[in-house]
Amino acid sequence: MVSLKRNLVANYAGQALASVAGIIMLPVFVRYLGTESYGLVGFFTMLQSWTLLLDLGLTPTLARELARFSAGALTQQRAATMVRALEWVFAGFGFACAWGISLSANWIARHWLKAHQLSQDEVSFSIVLMGGMLGLQWLGGIYRAGLVGLERMVVLNIVVAIATVVRTVGSWLVLACWSATPAAYFTFQVAATVVEVLVFRVLFYRRFSMTSAGFWPQFRSLHGSRAMAGGMAFLATLWVVLSQADKLTLSWLLDLSSYGSFAVAVSLAGGINQLAAPMIQALQPRFVALAAQGQAQALEALYRTSTQLMTVGLFAIVGTMACFSTPLLLAWTGNAEVSQRAARILPLYALGNGIVALLSLAFAVQFAYGRLRWQIMGTSVLGLIWIPGGYLAARHAGAIGTGWVWLLCNLAYLLFWLSHIHARLLPGFWQRWLFLDVGIVMLAEGVVLAGLRWIGLPASGRILALLAIAAVTLLVAATGMLAAPLARRQGVELLHRLRLAVSR
Repeated sequence: MVSLKRNLVANYAGQALASVAGIIMLPVFVRYLGTESYGLVGFFTMLQSWTLLLDLGLTPTLARELARFSAGALTQQRAATMVRALEWVFAGFGFACAWGISLSANWIARHWLKAHQLSQDEVSFSIVLMGGMLGLQWLGGIYRAGLVGLERMVVLNIVVAIATVVRTVGSWLVLACWSATPAAYFTFQVAATVVEVLVFRVLFYRRFSMTSAGFWPQFRSLHGSRAMAGGMAFLATLWVVLSQADKLTLSWLLDLSSYGSFAVAVSLAGGINQLAAPMIQALQPRFVALAAQGQAQALEALYRTSTQLMTVGLFAIVGTMACFSTPLLLAWTGNAEVSQRAARILPLYALGNGIVALLSLAFAVQFAYGRLRWQIMGTSVLGLIWIPGGYLAARHAGAIGTGWVWLLCNLAYLLFWLSHIHARLLPGFWQRWLFLDVGIVMLAEGVVLAGLRWIGLPASGRILALLAIAAVTLLVAATGMLAAPLARRQGVELLHRLRLAVSR
């Protein structure tokens, strides 16, 4: 039996390394490439998200089926033929994706992206390389999902960690020693992706025999998984459209330099979701178990405690980002122009993403009870408002406009639709949750932040400024902990366990 704790630690460690590498290297890449060229990197990140629509829920379905194989519920023959069929499907999708993007490269460079300093040929060639990298990543996704299904998280995250280091350090060396151009950056990324896909393929084949699958695909092996894949595909489509619609619109409306500054702000605000994801992934199976056992009171208590913990930690970070966006961006990037542009965007997206984190925690409870219909309905309505609203805001106010619409839409969902969901799942719970678990904590943290913003940060260098901002975040979180009794109890228990461990 594979150790669950070891897999969890491996997942958290891999995600932490990727996040830290991204935070450290982003200002380095901006310095070497410039904001306009970094806009191409932001455009590629947006393309990566949109191409997830072609997944059709197949990779999570494959992971599930291989987990069933590991548990003895699926034969080796059936699992192997399914993997072989998906290899062909994803190889075809990958080739079509690369070919389609390559054919569209000149049109995108000429009519979609607005470059002033980069030549059209440079932009077009970079887009061709993006297409090749996306196609390769499609095929690699099969082997990554396979390793997840087989619960080989440790080896998976070791490779991910090595690949992260190679990509970041290698890209820096390419830009510093060879050519500080987007074409050089993406050429190295394509080469690194080829090696990464080959390594994942070798590791997967070493842990799962494909000898019984044959060479040609048997697509009928996929028929039994259509319902699961369809549900996952619909939810994934909703999330991609909601999270990427503004980025797609702004990539068309803004010049590449402005889009690069927007990408910097969104990348930093996206750290909120990355911090929330491990907590939600760890809580979701526990929610499911409590719901299955009929322990509604225990589930409610865990939900309240996790809400307080998330509000204490995440909104201390969100509030600091919002109140000290300019010194934070300036200390992080070292670029005054980028900081000035992004400082007005960061607070809006950080606050919006903080609300999304709370909504994700509520979704985990819905998932535990199997009540996804309300999530689909609410998210669909949110999309009907957000997509046209974000487009009109982008036309009239650029990234500032989309930031406001993103924040207000998520706030409206939290205040109105989530109250309806709580009334159905946990009657009489909504007001306690909103005021005691979220409202009081945010009020206490907001008062401290207002006072610290009035005092201001001391004028200092970049390192001292980052340390001062970190100190502010810790102080605000400590204040929130005092206002959150359930979270405070968990914190005291954790400190007690650490003291006992040290004393031993």
